[in-house]
Amino acid sequence: MSQLDSLEEGGTILLQSADEVEFDEQHERYRVSYDPSVDDTSLAVVTAIGVASRTDPTRLPPLYDAVDPTALDSIFSEAQNSCQVSFRYTDFDVTVSDIGVVTCTPVTAE
Repeated sequence: MSQLDSLEEGGTILLQSADEVEFDEQHERYRVSYDPSVDDTSLAVVTAIGVASRTDPTRLPPLYDAVDPTALDSIFSEAQNSCQVSFRYTDFDVTVSDIGVVTCTPVTAE
C-alpha cells in the first residue's frame, strides 16, 4: 500500500486518531484506520472520501444523503458490536468495519 502524505492533502483533518489514508494499489481502494472510541465513524467516512476524491470534507454532499450518520456512529461506538456496514457515497463504495477501518473504492462505470 502506498501512503498519501496526510489527511491534509484532501482538505480539513477531521480525525484525532488517524493521520493518513492509505491507497491499496492492488485493490484500487482507499483505507483509513481510526479509533471509534476517539472519533465518530461518520467523520472517518467523510475524511476518507475527502482524501480519496481530493475534496475538502466540508465541501462534500451531506452524508445523510447516503446513510444516517447518527445511526452509523451509534453502531460503531459500542465495542461489543461485531458488524460491517456498506453503502455508496458520492462516487465511492464505502465499507465500515467494527475494527475501526473505513475502505472506499471508486465506483466504476456499470
